[in-house]
Amino acid sequence: MKNRSACKTTLLLQRIKMMNAAPEECLYITLDDIYFSGNTLLATAEWFRQLGGKYLFIDEVHKYNGWVREVKNIYDFYKDLHLIVTGSSIIELLGLEVDLSRRARQYELNGMSFREYLEYKEDKEGYFIQLSRVVNLTV
Repeated sequence: MKNRSACKTTLLLQRIKMMNAAPEECLYITLDDIYFSGNTLLATAEWFRQLGGKYLFIDEVHKYNGWVREVKNIYDFYKDLHLIVTGSSIIELLGLEVDLSRRARQYELNGMSFREYLEYKEDKEGYFIQLSRVVNLTV
């Protein structure tokens, strides 16, 4: 997933909740956490795996220097660890110094327009609200 402000974090957390896995088998981390200013992603993955972890959800990958090499190493060294990685649109997997193209499936997650959101929320296609009604709404 790669687009900014497309609710990637929310989707990751919902996915974890929906999984039929023991809580200790799943770990969500965000790489913009201050913890990663002094600790490596690779060491964290190794620690988690040693505790019996199976599913590592890594959010905000673009905030961590050298992420691509460490993700590649985790993928190569720990075959039994499932990685789910998200980042913003600045990431282009094909132009990186380390090749992830054979290791990663890339998904693009587009944000919804307000109309698309209303259609989804109200379960109605072609959902319209008159502008005068929107302007006069009180919260």
